[in-house]
Amino acid sequence: MKNKFLFSVFVYFIILVLISLGSWQLYRLSWKLDLINQIENSLKNEPVELSSIEEKNFLRVKTSGKIDFQKQIYLYNLNESGKPGFEVINPILINDKNYLINRGWIPFNKKNKPEINLINQNNIIGTLKTQSKANSFKPKNDIEKNYWFTLNREDIFKYTGKKFSKYIIYLNGNYSLPKPKVVTAKISNNHKKYAITWFSMAISILLIYLYFRKKNYEMEYISTRNNKKTFEFRDVFIKGLADDGGLFIPKSLHKVDINELKGLDYNDLAKKIIYPFIGDFMSETDLDKIIDQSYSVFRKKNVIDLIKVGDRSVLELFHGPTLAFKDVAMQLLGNFYEYYLNNQNEKLNIVVATSGDTGAAAIDAIKGKSNVNIFVLHPHNRVSSVQRKLMTTGKDKNVFNIAVNGNFDDCQNLVKTMFADKNFSNDIKMSGVNSINWARIIAQSVYYFYSYFLIEDDKHPVNFSVPTGNFGDVYAGYLAKKMGLPINKLIVATNQNDILHRAISNGGYEVENVFETLSPSMDIQVASNFERLLYDLNECDDLKTIDAMKNIKEKGKYIINQEKLDKININFLSSRMSEEEVLKTINEVYKKFDVVLDPHTAIGYGAFDKINLDGNNIVLATAHPCKFPDAIKKAIDIKADLPKELMFVMDEKESYDIIDNDIIKIKQHIKERI
Repeated sequence: MKNKFLFSVFVYFIILVLISLGSWQLYRLSWKLDLINQIENSLKNEPVELSSIEEKNFLRVKTSGKIDFQKQIYLYNLNESGKPGFEVINPILINDKNYLINRGWIPFNKKNKPEINLINQNNIIGTLKTQSKANSFKPKNDIEKNYWFTLNREDIFKYTGKKFSKYIIYLNGNYSLPKPKVVTAKISNNHKKYAITWFSMAISILLIYLYFRKKNYEMEYISTRNNKKTFEFRDVFIKGLADDGGLFIPKSLHKVDINELKGLDYNDLAKKIIYPFIGDFMSETDLDKIIDQSYSVFRKKNVIDLIKVGDRSVLELFHGPTLAFKDVAMQLLGNFYEYYLNNQNEKLNIVVATSGDTGAAAIDAIKGKSNVNIFVLHPHNRVSSVQRKLMTTGKDKNVFNIAVNGNFDDCQNLVKTMFADKNFSNDIKMSGVNSINWARIIAQSVYYFYSYFLIEDDKHPVNFSVPTGNFGDVYAGYLAKKMGLPINKLIVATNQNDILHRAISNGGYEVENVFETLSPSMDIQVASNFERLLYDLNECDDLKTIDAMKNIKEKGKYIINQEKLDKININFLSSRMSEEEVLKTINEVYKKFDVVLDPHTAIGYGAFDKINLDGNNIVLATAHPCKFPDAIKKAIDIKADLPKELMFVMDEKESYDIIDNDIIKIKQHIKERI
């Protein structure tokens, strides 16, 4: 990264130099055109007495004098037709001042002939002009033979014994021999050509640089189920899910220079990390504006906060509009959609499944935006009242809430089925913002970097405990590690719906029934993002990944062998907490440190009690405790209130439709509203 920066500085410096040279040539062009215009005007003027006016270049004069024919100079030159001969040049004394007069051209055979010296010395009309600088490649003058190639001042003095004015008089008039040389304003004027050359070089270097820079930053994407076909970020973002049912991942991954990122504020850090992933989607300038816009709605200046709670740090990710970590990515995605749709003049319908937090975050990010509708499927009576109200109390016409009679996995399966139905998904121009959307993953990876830099102790390893159900948030940490962030371990912290814990601890990825818990956002048994890790474990073999996902779909299980399990444990450990343990953790943390944890964060916090890791231990606080009032009340007998700016939500009228877990009914419901 440092070398890239220095190279960029060098390239831009060269471009600046070339532009400066081109601009200077344009200045010279303007000056030269003015000069030519002055010369042309001067050559049109009537001749003036040489003695009565100040001498200057291209001044037409009339005079009389005594021409010295004895020291006549024969200067080799070509006539206007390209025939070789001599220019005849004589010393002339005018008013006690010595000049040279160029009387014109003669052929070789007229040298020293008397007929060439017939001139009225009392009526000389000519044009003053300074002698052009001699070409250094011309032969030396042969003074003895009177054979000259240049009007060298030293040679002229040796030949004549006199010094002359810097101006030569070029004879004007209708003489046959010597034939006077026609003086014109035709002087060297290549400045326009030079300017075009410099500017062209600057443009060429810039285009070449931008091309290779774009190729450097333009990341190609593949599907976990087809690594032969490549996609641009815009396809990855808009589609969400690949047509083959796989998840999008980069074909190759860039490494970051940690030292270059250290010390940046959150927004600038996000710009540095995100742009290489989306270089084909928008310019850096546009991305800068969108990031600043997206994070301006957060209650913390730097989006997140890191607080010390006992022997570990808690990374507060809930300072966005809907009080959950989902806001960090979702606000960005909402503005991405607006940018894309405004530029493409297209309309989209976003369909998303939520276990509670995703829906509210997505709605807040999309509400009121033109050319896009959002349909949110949540499990009926399986999210907290606050989670539900943050979704269902809006009045925006582009927001539609659907309560599905089922659990989150049912909602997720409905969405996946709709994506898989190409006739339906293409017909409604369907897009998705679930955690499988790669744009969310890269946005979430940023806070791993930022929190790492907030840890002042860089002598000990950094571990993250991530409460997760769908494996998206913890995969973002894994992405950060693959990019070069020196994370030691990522703890996958689960509730009783522990499919991820079982998979990581003993290799048994086996789907079971979903339990309703105090941490509803994690009530998941099919962790969609786990497919991305399986792809890595299968050594990027898309066919093996297809086979694994087929087993999960048809048999409800996939066995991870010991070799792959060992690979997992290089990066991941796991923990499971019961409902009783969650309540106990909330209670103990509150009593010891006067800090209220939401039940999801409590699961992440308690994981470090089950897994003893040395170093700097960071817990991801994924939601504000006020979103789970029943759990908080049960654990510590206090009411966790919403922030003042959101208190009104609890009194607002809700709007949502309750629909059976039936794909036909869901499709029909969506079609009727677009």
